[in-house]
Amino acid sequence: KPAAPMPLPISGCYKIKGVGDVLAGRVEQGIVKPGEDVIFLPTHTTVNPCVGKVFTVEMHHTRIDQAGPGDNVGMNIKGLVKENMPRTGDVMVYKKDGTLKAAENFNAQIQTLDIPGELKVGYSPIGFVRCGRAACRMTEIKFKVGKETGGKKLEAPHSLKSNEMAECVFAPQQPLVVDSFKNCEGLSRIAFLDGNTAVMLGKVVSVTQKQDVGKK
Repeated sequence: KPAAPMPLPISGCYKIKGVGDVLAGRVEQGIVKPGEDVIFLPTHTTVNPCVGKVFTVEMHHTRIDQAGPGDNVGMNIKGLVKENMPRTGDVMVYKKDGTLKAAENFNAQIQTLDIPGELKVGYSPIGFVRCGRAACRMTEIKFKVGKETGGKKLEAPHSLKSNEMAECVFAPQQPLVVDSFKNCEGLSRIAFLDGNTAVMLGKVVSVTQKQDVGKK
């Protein structure tokens, strides 16, 4: 989707002698090109801006005029604020694009994997989306479908067990940027880990965004 907004998850931040700040990442959708003002979410807030300007875009050590979906790029970014630099896991977006913000909470369709015991409301695994990660508290289980439900939808179940499909609401405990599947597939794919073990895989179907009231 080259015409869509341009989220670019940052996979690395480097200081290169004689060049300055270089950020690496993969374009999810849209187009990234030099001369554009950008912000980095969720590090950026109104009170604590994290902004810059794309100076050059490179691919395989060659300067290019623009990069599109799926391209892995290195970007020289000028004008970054030393006190609030972008971090690995941030999502770079155009400053003029207000469609993406940190999530207050989100609904996800998930599949549980082989898990010992059961998962209940209050469970807080680490959610991974592209390069970003945060503990995500399960605040509601809307419904589930599985062996013990006889393949039928069970509304507001008490808990989740192995190999069940469900829709749940999660509240990130640290700032996390996700998007719905229909807006941006790459930022909707989420994996939940407990320690080193994957417990759930899913996709985000809707997001309630944090209101930026100037607090970090």
